Amino acid sequence: MSRSFAALRAAVRPFALCCLLALPFQPPAQAQGGPPGAAAFGFLFDPSTPELLYAATDAGVFRSDNAGQSWAAKSEGLGTANLSALAGGGSVLVAATTGAGIFRSNNGGDSWQAVNEGLGDLVILSLAIDPMESRIVYAGGSEGAIFKSDDGGGHWTPISAGLAEGFYLAIAVDPKNPNTVYAANASLTTPGLGRLFKTTNGGTQWSAVGAGIVPLSLAIDPSNSNILYIGTSNGITRSTDGGQSADPVRLAGASISGITIDPGDSKIVYVTTRIQGVFKSLDSGVTWAPASEGFPLAEFLAISADPAKPGRLYAGTNGVGVFRSLDSAATWKLASNGMGAGDITGLAVNPQNSSEVMAGVNGGNLFRSVNGGDSWDESRRDLFLRAIFALAYDPSNPSTIYAGSVNPLNTRDGALVKSTDGGAQWQVLAVQVPVYSLAIDPSQTQTVYVGLEGGLFKSTNGGQNFSPANSISGGQGDSLQFWTIQDLAIDPNNARTIYTVVSDSSGRGQVLKTTNAADNWRSLGFSNSAPLLAVAVDPRDSRRVYVGSPLGITRSTNSGDSFAAANTGLPTNVPITVLSLAIDANENSAIYAATAAGVFKSVNRGDSWSLADTGLENFIVRVLRVDPRNARVVYAATLGGGVFKTVDGGATWIPTSPFVGSDPIISRTSIVGAAGFEGSGVSPGEIVAIFGRDIGPAVGVQPGFDPGSGKLPTQAGGVTVFFGDVAAPLFFVREDQINAQVPFEVAGLDTVGVRVAVDGKTSNTAPLSVLPSHPGVFDFIGNQNLTRNSAANPESPGNVIILAVTGTGLFNPALMTGQPAPAAPFSEPLLPLELTIGGQPAPIEFKGAAQGFVGLVQINARIPLGLPSGPQPVLLKAGTLASGTPAIVHVR
Repeated sequence: MSRSFAALRAAVRPFALCCLLALPFQPPAQAQGGPPGAAAFGFLFDPSTPELLYAATDAGVFRSDNAGQSWAAKSEGLGTANLSALAGGGSVLVAATTGAGIFRSNNGGDSWQAVNEGLGDLVILSLAIDPMESRIVYAGGSEGAIFKSDDGGGHWTPISAGLAEGFYLAIAVDPKNPNTVYAANASLTTPGLGRLFKTTNGGTQWSAVGAGIVPLSLAIDPSNSNILYIGTSNGITRSTDGGQSADPVRLAGASISGITIDPGDSKIVYVTTRIQGVFKSLDSGVTWAPASEGFPLAEFLAISADPAKPGRLYAGTNGVGVFRSLDSAATWKLASNGMGAGDITGLAVNPQNSSEVMAGVNGGNLFRSVNGGDSWDESRRDLFLRAIFALAYDPSNPSTIYAGSVNPLNTRDGALVKSTDGGAQWQVLAVQVPVYSLAIDPSQTQTVYVGLEGGLFKSTNGGQNFSPANSISGGQGDSLQFWTIQDLAIDPNNARTIYTVVSDSSGRGQVLKTTNAADNWRSLGFSNSAPLLAVAVDPRDSRRVYVGSPLGITRSTNSGDSFAAANTGLPTNVPITVLSLAIDANENSAIYAATAAGVFKSVNRGDSWSLADTGLENFIVRVLRVDPRNARVVYAATLGGGVFKTVDGGATWIPTSPFVGSDPIISRTSIVGAAGFEGSGVSPGEIVAIFGRDIGPAVGVQPGFDPGSGKLPTQAGGVTVFFGDVAAPLFFVREDQINAQVPFEVAGLDTVGVRVAVDGKTSNTAPLSVLPSHPGVFDFIGNQNLTRNSAANPESPGNVIILAVTGTGLFNPALMTGQPAPAAPFSEPLLPLELTIGGQPAPIEFKGAAQGFVGLVQINARIPLGLPSGPQPVLLKAGTLASGTPAIVHVR
């Protein structure tokens, strides 16, 4: 009866919990830095590959081959183009940009080429493809322009007859009649005005429909294309007659940025709103309910339902990344691993722990890394900060952090916040204040200076109260309240001496100094042609002060009494705007300058400069921060590329990891036998379950046998499990559970350390005892007629039952780790086996490694005569060790 175990294959599978499959993990592209906070404003699904999708972001195009578990950059050829839309199907993709026109990829995003022939307007804001003929593409631009291509983007023709001036923010093609197309128009000159346009002849002629509707987003019901959902800046409406008229507006007051319809039930509609979150309707848009469980506060840009998997949704945010729901928007979880942040506006390094870095992403999110950028954790969920320009750690207590933001849409708006627990929670100190700079007194850390658009403010009690510190003497103007405080630098050797550089709306700048902790300022000089943007004081020689501006670098060697240009070695043929300065005191006061022409370095205190940006050539660096403890380690915040890092003093720069999440965590007690979940140790060849936190992908992966080796793989879903130095075969991996085989190579050891590696992050090591056996019986028992034993289907005493067991130890002939047991030669457990049912010895008629399975033993045994009917416990002894948790057999 040895072959009868094959009938239980379906019953044994449940110890892997599910049968979901995923493609192999795809590592991030090396040109893209973390943290994973891109602004995602569109998704595209490949109809031929269910798990494959693309995202259009401010950091380029990203592709996921595993339903959003991880992403890889696919932007070769796009350069630094600012993407606005993505469309396509199969391997052919079309990307729109605001300024560089349209690009096409013929290989699934691996490379891109510009396809702008016939485009009169290179600002393209929307794309749509004919669902019946993928070569027909529509592109909406500014200045009243819509273009059409009949050859997949190779050539473009304007089709603007009947259209109004303005931006075309969205285009929707009727899936049943592709000659019918809708376009959402927003006025170029008058905010809040616009029209919905429609063509019924493929764009030959357009006409305005839906009087009074000012559309931002569109979606057509695929089951009834007369039904059109229209998102506006003041709610969502529905038309049931092709846009001629509209229902009353729902969700009034909400700006609707995205609409998607459930592919399994067209009455179910989802929308993203700019700042109110996600909403869901079950009745075709008549009523709506919030559906944002799991989201932080964020600005929402897009939402899409997976056409191959009803209930699976993706939502894009501004600066917080992509979120995914697997349960029809009941809950959401961050799904941006590998998707680097586009625009980093703020950066700070912990002065006492140089592995800790905090980055502010344009869009308002904060991420923290505790391992030098190898991975990032989200550090802001209850704040809505837009763009974080200022970050500062308390020098004496780095668990206290200050952050200041500016609203790019209204530069007189912003906020100042503070955390006292390392960024886990934040307290709002001030609102409606645009914060550009921060500095903390290193000797009296309750003293905090905050630079605004509108002057400087000082607190002496850790931000509880602030007072203006704007008095100027000896210079033009008598107050800083009319200036924007761009940067602050406290003298490291005398905290009462502070320098600031400021600018005003007319383009002027000046540098100022105080020697009395901001009670009074003295102007050190003006620039009437350019604002001043950055200032730094040499910690080894406080007389040396450096200032950056659009005119390059000026330097003082006498504490600011006079300044002179220090631009030797900087390019003279391109703009040399200096955005940030950083001095590495550990490398003999080496100076780094972030400019519009690259990062430059001086090793002679500014006498001359040389380019130091290998790896950063395609990015503008906005902020530089040196590691206060490690010489030659510097972090760079870029526009469009995330955070980069150098460990060799700027010779080479590498992107930090665009992966999020804490390191995986396991414990000794959370590693148990998969049959019975007994702890206390493991045995060679046993199937075990490992429980933990962040130990795998969000969606479970159950890999099959490797077609090359015929073995179970030792890597799945980005996960590898090590017993000592030996990788274990994997049955199943998920964020909270792994099922694996203990390698036979542990035989002979007394203890073994177990650790889990997930996407480059490694867990702690859990020490385990190695036992000669660790028997367990799976609760999947077969009757003699090969049916599943149950209370409704019991077996009679004297008949045979079929058991699946594990943890019996070594075999003869020996089996290989991860190799399914062969039919011949037949392998039996080396240790003697004893079985009891209902406390009585049960004769074993067959025992052997289960053919075609890994780690499983099949036992055929007879139920002792005379056992009473009902559930009876089944226990197994292998050698001297017995199973602790019994399986149950139901006796007739």
